[in-house]
Amino acid sequence: MLDDLRQRTRAHLPTFDFTVVDPVPFTPFTTPLREARVALISTAGLHLPDQPPFDRQSHAGDSSYRAIPHDADVTKLRPWWDTESTQLQSQDVNCALPLELLRESDAIGSLAPTHYSFSGSIPDPRPLVETYVPEVADAMQREAVDAVLVAPS
Repeated sequence: MLDDLRQRTRAHLPTFDFTVVDPVPFTPFTTPLREARVALISTAGLHLPDQPPFDRQSHAGDSSYRAIPHDADVTKLRPWWDTESTQLQSQDVNCALPLELLRESDAIGSLAPTHYSFSGSIPDPRPLVETYVPEVADAMQREAVDAVLVAPS
């Protein structure tokens, strides 16, 4: 299956360099979820009105992130393709960033002060892996995050 993916990818991006992570790093979760500080990561490319939208023109994709405060009004979040003023009024943003659901949940200890949104379309993940993931990981460590829930979109 991986060989087929590589072949199809190279048909469109002949110089694409695949990265293999082996062994996959793993840290067992030891904090009970009811005591954990939880952060969310979305790959829906969500941004708040005062934040720049993700760059849709870059061939390498926009590997940057947008920090979403825990108390943000999620009805104001915009998806990456929305450069105007349309809001997610008719859509359930909890599918892409279940922040409201976690605010109401008694299954976790607390919410982290900051959550993060990335673009879901990043053909070249090197800037993501080399720059932005370490930045977000450092920020989460400073905020004493115990667990991260990823909402792929």
